[in-house]
Amino acid sequence: MNRETFFFFDASLLPEPGPGEDAQSVRKSVLGTYASRENALFNMYPLLQYGMAPEDFDFELLLSHVDSRIGALCRTRKSLNILKDTEITIGSETVSFREGDVIRMGFTYKYTYDQITALLDINRFDILRAFLSKDGENAIFLAKKTYLKKTADKVRGFSRENRKFFKKKRNFRIGRL
Repeated sequence: MNRETFFFFDASLLPEPGPGEDAQSVRKSVLGTYASRENALFNMYPLLQYGMAPEDFDFELLLSHVDSRIGALCRTRKSLNILKDTEITIGSETVSFREGDVIRMGFTYKYTYDQITALLDINRFDILRAFLSKDGENAIFLAKKTYLKKTADKVRGFSRENRKFFKKKRNFRIGRL
């Protein structure tokens, strides 16, 4: 990776509980966003566009709390449950679905602003610029990967033989993505 590679990270932020609010109110806020009619239609649109009827499937959203080294996160999982045998046509190809099939649509994590900045820091990204929406619900970060140069005697976990080898090289890059 080029040392001057820049990254944009975007996030729909997890609301911070206000005074007197608890995790349950935050959960309701996330469900309100992801379970909205607009979001459900957005997720269903590809199937509707290629011939499936709205009554052929059901949009499902699951929300769970996940512990991480930057604190508790919310994880969303979206899926489409096929309710009856149906098919879609894409070009000259037909894709058939059976009642009971499940289309897993992936997942997202919801972070607070402080959590996402901590996560970027842990993964050695320098935030060059942060943009926060007026309502505080979305953020975009322009960041650059930090590459550290260390000498072998500053790196823990090397045997004496490995240290001698790396001392000759003097500088080497340690990096993880």
